[in-house]
Amino acid sequence: MGDDDVERGLREQVLYYRRRAAEYDETSAGRDGVAGERFGPWLERLGPSGDALEIACGTGLWTQHLVRSVRRLTALDSSPEMIELARRRARDADVTFVVADFFRWRPERRFDCAFFGFWLSHVPPERFADFWRLLAMCLEPDGRALFVDEGAERAPREADPGGPFVERRLRDGSAYRIVKVFHEPETLGRALAEVGWTAGIEPLEDGFLAGVARPAGSGAR
Repeated sequence: MGDDDVERGLREQVLYYRRRAAEYDETSAGRDGVAGERFGPWLERLGPSGDALEIACGTGLWTQHLVRSVRRLTALDSSPEMIELARRRARDADVTFVVADFFRWRPERRFDCAFFGFWLSHVPPERFADFWRLLAMCLEPDGRALFVDEGAERAPREADPGGPFVERRLRDGSAYRIVKVFHEPETLGRALAEVGWTAGIEPLEDGFLAGVARPAGSGAR
């Protein structure tokens, strides 16, 4: 897939999430209680701490749990509509919200950890190495990347799981092509090693997966 195709796909993906913001909580993993029952325990297993960055914070479903574990939180999303909802959900917490495309954003400081929930699967294969290179620039030398996402077992839930693009529809019937890459833990671990990261990735219930990754040679234990 050419770079122009990737760029068009990413623009359409941003548009999709901007227009989905108002219905996201009801049509996402949060609608069946996953947000309340699983997000918190999953984050506890990953152990976020210190000065943290959240990438693609969405409506704040993860943000509301992150703030309980970290000293300081910066939450990033490309959709101002999502950010507004996240602000409301975390209105009593000390969070700095930033509207920005991660691929074009440059932080003013480095972070102890970065977390992204259900975001890695939206990174096109052609941008995989760039994403992790940029992420390394955001972290302290001993920093960690923490993530939760849908694994390969959940691919059949999509109408067209062939990827890297799938079709999604909103309640008004409008259709969008977004990136959706369903990773397997072992394959993802090898891909991370190829771009200079070490990672521990484990399956979670119902086909989800969680991981902790560090730049190779960081010296972290």
